[in-house]
Amino acid sequence: MADYNPNDRYTWKPEDKFEITGQQFGLILNMVRQYLSSEDAGKFMLMQQTNDVIESIMKNGVESGVIVNAPEPETSVPAPIMEAVK
Repeated sequence: MADYNPNDRYTWKPEDKFEITGQQFGLILNMVRQYLSSEDAGKFMLMQQTNDVIESIMKNGVESGVIVNAPEPETSVPAPIMEAVK
């Protein structure tokens, strides 16, 4: 059996199952509920809804041709040549 190291990254398959106790479930549930009732969570959810509206407007604008891809900026000045420091 491997030793757990909290500094390592781990992975598992989507079909893997984990068992938690009622106390652990209650702790997770209460933490999520507390955060979702906070002012910051409300602001975040509002920002997410606003982003969805903006993305919808952008999609409709692109599909109708009102919004087009921006051209790449032309560079008239050649990039400086980098030299190694001796």
